[in-house]
Amino acid sequence: MDQLDLANHNTVHNSGLPAPELAEQMGVGHQVLINKVNWSTEQNKLTQREALAMQLVTNTRHIIREECRILGGEFVQRVDSDRLDVTTAVLQSAAEHGDVGRTIADALGDGVITVREEAEIKKQITEAREALAQLMLAIEGKNRGPGTVQTIN
Repeated sequence: MDQLDLANHNTVHNSGLPAPELAEQMGVGHQVLINKVNWSTEQNKLTQREALAMQLVTNTRHIIREECRILGGEFVQRVDSDRLDVTTAVLQSAAEHGDVGRTIADALGDGVITVREEAEIKKQITEAREALAQLMLAIEGKNRGPGTVQTIN
């Protein structure tokens, strides 16, 4: 099992959408989908198109994030620029930073970081990085012209 297998598995089982419903919306059988995300098998894995469909149906991005990490990059999902608010972005990034610390503290409680705990830590770090990216967008004020100053109330 690697992080991509875990991302595939988590997308099916932790997206909030029941796996049978997800399978139906993707046009595959429920058991077929479960088998494709079973990390203990090496054959019958998700196709690229199935992974994309699964992310679109569940509105999750675990798989693309892991693919980007494997390729040496990162995936940052931009929010609607009309909703970017500096104060909210600062508070959200601070909250995400706290989640990273709590997750690491919990994982270190028994002195061993398991594969699942490592995956959760990485997930929390990714969420914190995304929150900082959103803060950067809010600060940049994409719709401002050069040399203008944005007043923050």
